[in-house]
Amino acid sequence: MVAQINVTTIANVSAYTIFIYDYMLTFGEEIDRFWTEPRLSWTLVFFIANRYLTLFGRIPAFVANFLQVNGEPYSHVCKHLLLTDEFTMGLVQITGAVVMTIRVYAIYDKSRRVLYLLLSTMVITIAIGCYALLVKSSNSLQTVSVPPQGCLRSISSQDAPRYAAAWGGQLIFDAMVFGLTLRKLFSMQCAGRRSVVDVLLRDGAMYFAVMTVINTANITALLVGLPHPSLKSVLTSPTNMICSTMISRLMMNIRNSANESVYTRNLDKSTS
Repeated sequence: MVAQINVTTIANVSAYTIFIYDYMLTFGEEIDRFWTEPRLSWTLVFFIANRYLTLFGRIPAFVANFLQVNGEPYSHVCKHLLLTDEFTMGLVQITGAVVMTIRVYAIYDKSRRVLYLLLSTMVITIAIGCYALLVKSSNSLQTVSVPPQGCLRSISSQDAPRYAAAWGGQLIFDAMVFGLTLRKLFSMQCAGRRSVVDVLLRDGAMYFAVMTVINTANITALLVGLPHPSLKSVLTSPTNMICSTMISRLMMNIRNSANESVYTRNLDKSTS
């Protein structure tokens, strides 16, 4: 049992450590691309929400991995920490979905049909996530044992399908975003100099590939009959943090490309 617990703890701590490492690597770029803006924009708002909700909002979950839990099987401290973390993860996923919706909406020249399709899928996915978060089986907490050290997210067999459905909704949304991105790529048939749209398409495909792999593994872990309830959530935190990291990278890449395009246009004008 100790080995099983260590797997979940190691996965959680490793995910947060990698996120912090990536944050440190890209902090200078963040200052240059976002904090030097002359005025507040929605792009900056969503970037801050995605990046700093994960950075600070996931601290309770990180601390919970090392919290001393003695006495009652499922302490009130654990409940509050993990419930807060679940809401934080939900907000991070919603922020990422909004960013991807805006990207697809932009490359489709602000098509209302595309916007309504993505918003409808997003609302359904959020509804499923809220259901999984708020509706618990009556005996889920009583049947879950918590280790003497470390406060881990333990998901009962009754609740696991609801969590899997929530993450499955995210996977369907990502697949829809990827499908629309590919459709635009094939219809454009553009060649030559790399443009902002090229970066949108390339990064969108990369985001989908990475998130599909990690999310499929996460859903599988939730549904497979693993020997301990804490193992069902072994990939939940890593999936959420990888999603946040990818979204931040996407937003910084598009800023870099946009700035390069402006520089190139100015250079062309000055040499013509």
